Amino acid sequence: MTYAVYYDDAFFFEDPLLRGIGGLGELLRDGTGVEQDIEKAVMIFEFNAEVLGKGNGYTALGLLYEAETGTYDGIEQSYDTAMSYFLASYQDESLEETDFKGPRYAADLYDSGYTHDDGTWEEPDYVAAEECYLIAAAGNGRTYDSTASYKLGVYYEEGRDGIEQDYEQALYYFELTINNSSVHSTMLGVPRCYLSLANFYENGLGTDADIDTAIYYYQMALAAANDNLALENTGSEDSDMEDVAATATAALEALGAPLEMETENETEE
Repeated sequence: MTYAVYYDDAFFFEDPLLRGIGGLGELLRDGTGVEQDIEKAVMIFEFNAEVLGKGNGYTALGLLYEAETGTYDGIEQSYDTAMSYFLASYQDESLEETDFKGPRYAADLYDSGYTHDDGTWEEPDYVAAEECYLIAAAGNGRTYDSTASYKLGVYYEEGRDGIEQDYEQALYYFELTINNSSVHSTMLGVPRCYLSLANFYENGLGTDADIDTAIYYYQMALAAANDNLALENTGSEDSDMEDVAATATAALEALGAPLEMETENETEE
């Protein structure tokens, strides 16, 4: 149980021998520090879900089937199977602890649309996606899914089929996204999140206009875009980050503000 001890802080089973078993499954799935064994990983994820009643076991199974065929030995891609597991991660009545990641992955499929096993195409369902993103953004009392809250912000900022534009709701979820202590500048959507918040505060969308706050968020957007452009293989396209950087730079120049926040030493001088 050496690997299980490493995951003590992430799992909360009363029996110490069962702590971290989901993390052990992930190690076996990825071959991290141990020989990769997908069959054993599946057994652990099933045990975690069906015996221990942990929704994240179903989420882990869903991710296996969502991956492209050949990614995991013996697993053929099936969005239908993946979706069934993602939904089970919080809907299965036998669960002792539901998951909040599963709803977000289900929402992503609803958001993009997907191909069924029989080859037919499932059109995007933004209302169903919104419902799942809301569950993921609500979290489990300890933490929540910041990607889900970002996606909700975009939904309410732009509107979707069946979802009305609502700047106040967009503002709430964008601020929820960046207020997560685990969020960093290179996470998916964060630079755009800062840019949207800056626009809201500059133009009084969903809140009173506040130029100082707008400047702060434009500076954060520019810094986050530059952080992404400095990295390779991030989740953001360079063209998108270049657009964020250009937009933030132009806005700061128009407001007569510096491109970077002043440090304490600069302020004292």
